[in-house]
Amino acid sequence: MSTLKLFLLTFLLPCCIANAQWIQTNGPDGSNVGTFVVRDSTLFSIKDSASLGVSILRSTNSGASWTNLSLAPSRFGIEQFAVSGQNLFVETSGSLIYRSTDNGDTWKKVNEGFSVDKMDVLAIFGDYLYAGFNSDGLYRSTDSGMTWSKMDSGLKSHNIYTFIASGTNLFIGTASGVFRSIDSGMSWTEMDAGITDRTIISCAVSGTNLFISGGQAGVFRSIDNGLHWVHTDLMHVTHSFAVSGVDVLAGTESYGVYLSVDGLHWTQVNDGLPNKVLSYVLPFIIYRDTVFASTSQGYWKRPLSEMIRSSVLSYNHPTQSHLNQNYPNPFSASTTILFDLPERTFVSLKVYDITGREVTVLANEMLDAGSYTRKFNADALPSGTYICRLKAGVYTQMRTLFLLR
Repeated sequence: MSTLKLFLLTFLLPCCIANAQWIQTNGPDGSNVGTFVVRDSTLFSIKDSASLGVSILRSTNSGASWTNLSLAPSRFGIEQFAVSGQNLFVETSGSLIYRSTDNGDTWKKVNEGFSVDKMDVLAIFGDYLYAGFNSDGLYRSTDSGMTWSKMDSGLKSHNIYTFIASGTNLFIGTASGVFRSIDSGMSWTEMDAGITDRTIISCAVSGTNLFISGGQAGVFRSIDNGLHWVHTDLMHVTHSFAVSGVDVLAGTESYGVYLSVDGLHWTQVNDGLPNKVLSYVLPFIIYRDTVFASTSQGYWKRPLSEMIRSSVLSYNHPTQSHLNQNYPNPFSASTTILFDLPERTFVSLKVYDITGREVTVLANEMLDAGSYTRKFNADALPSGTYICRLKAGVYTQMRTLFLLR
């Protein structure tokens, strides 16, 4: 971003950002409310009331008001939603699955349950419905949930926590890493390069960016369909994501909500949320440029555009110098190196081979405060280990690069 544009943002936006915050909206105040799903122009969510039990909520006016659907599935604990065309599926206690084809007005039970109760995943990809369990692996149905086949070839864990589709690739997060399938779940391949905590509890996809939460290690990103993962600067346990284009929201444990506009840097966007909400893992949905969050204190909403403006300002004002790990790493031809500067300073960014010989200079100049990227092209270099060193004023940091042909 140019200095002029940054000045204009800094001058024009503070009054807007200062007043921009989460606000509590109409909904089941004081109840535990759960995950969201949207079908066409209708929002669905879950309410868990001490007096009324668990039920499904529906809104046809962008969350301004909600209707309690007192239907057969509401007599049970409702855990998961999935949507495909006119079909709306819910999973209830006992791992029973119900289907509605009329926007939730009526429901029909489509299976007789599973041998285990704890279902963490109910998802749709193409013509298939998938169910993932905390102790019994992954199942697939080709007939809208009536019959199921186990899909665990290649998996190292039967604890399935999360599921995402990216193009023709399927990814699942397990207690033993992230796995990818290119044949609709018939077989799975481990995709863990760069991940430091293999308890994968949530995932998301934004264009060619894949995101996972690796347990206590925080959030990782892949730009090559899971072949390599790079640690982002969000280091908190993250249980939920929401995506709108290239913008990604993360709901963390005890630290509230974060937003990334570039996939690597995250900004906290908690204004207006009380402390008792911040400790709660927030399920999100982004609908018509409004973010809806469900918490133990009811529904909250905030325009996404407000948070993006705030995040852009924070992103362009790093608080400290930092050299990020390159991505991808290992790499075969070229790799991208990112670094942050909190103030204007002279910067030296160089790459050395393992003997200490300088092989390239990526920066040797005065740079303003901000975040920068440099591409390291290694076409003429042999495979091996290389060292990237950033010197910014008195600050020095090094990263190890692995070139593999």
